[in-house]
Amino acid sequence: MAKRTDKPLDYTQFIGSLNNNNLSPVYIFYGDEEYFITEALRELRKCLSDKYGELQYMSVDRGSTPLRELIFCANSQSLFGSKKLIVVNDCDKFTNEENAILGEYLQKPGNGTYLILQYSDDRKIKLGKTNSLLVNFPRDDKNILIHLRRIIESRNYKITNDALNMLTELVGNNLVELSNEVNKLLVYLKDSGDIKKSDIEKYIKRTNYSGIFQLINAVCNKDSKLALKTLSDLESMREEPIAIINRVSWRLRQIWQVKQLKDRGLSNTDIMSELKISSGNLYYIQKQSRNFDYENIKIVLNNIYRTDLKLKSTQIPPYDLLTKSVIEMCR
Repeated sequence: MAKRTDKPLDYTQFIGSLNNNNLSPVYIFYGDEEYFITEALRELRKCLSDKYGELQYMSVDRGSTPLRELIFCANSQSLFGSKKLIVVNDCDKFTNEENAILGEYLQKPGNGTYLILQYSDDRKIKLGKTNSLLVNFPRDDKNILIHLRRIIESRNYKITNDALNMLTELVGNNLVELSNEVNKLLVYLKDSGDIKKSDIEKYIKRTNYSGIFQLINAVCNKDSKLALKTLSDLESMREEPIAIINRVSWRLRQIWQVKQLKDRGLSNTDIMSELKISSGNLYYIQKQSRNFDYENIKIVLNNIYRTDLKLKSTQIPPYDLLTKSVIEMCR
């Protein structure tokens, strides 16, 4: 039985533990990389199904079912003797009383039940030492191209560097969105083994993305008038607000990375190699970076972070939030 330690596993180590049949009755997932969280859950379900056959699966949000009922379910034997996998989301919101109830269960987990507790922030985990395994899923924007290439290669395809760059430029740095776009793309390509830039241009919808490019440029050039006009156009095209904010964030992070590498004295060639970007992409990033210092980028990214949280947690009209955010970003 795996014991909880202070040092969490990363995604690769977690998959390795499954391959070695080192299963834990309780997993504590935390972090904000949704793609790898989803993949980890899928791999665990597959591992348990392969090992035990039929699997009873339940996924609930914290508060939708009383915790004592979930604990009762976890401790109960299945009518057909099958194993159970229970996933509890939004565990950051557990009260002190709920943490105490859960902590008592984790000292002696139910036989035949596997429990996953999902947190967004490890600072909200207040369970003490338990029979559980911590797994961390942090965002890794620096290696986004490496992760995306591996996703594509796992589907038995290859992709050229310029196609890879164009795909991230169009879609942003959200691996869930990138994976979804890859899945759509492969439907069109069928049996072709190589993804080229011309494929991205042909099959990835450019109409909405061109507006997002214009918004990014306007924000990076501090052109509030053009930015607000472009945002209005995107609203009329029903572009997803969270997708917009993700792509603006992706560009700002690229600007930060380029500035850092420049400050370290790297040449343009070395920067392109380090970040896996084209010369044209680097040209525009460097041009936009003149409008930002590090402190300004921090302020804008913090603005984006707050807006992202509000988009996911409030009833305020999304484009009202975006309008306010864009105005602040252009100051």
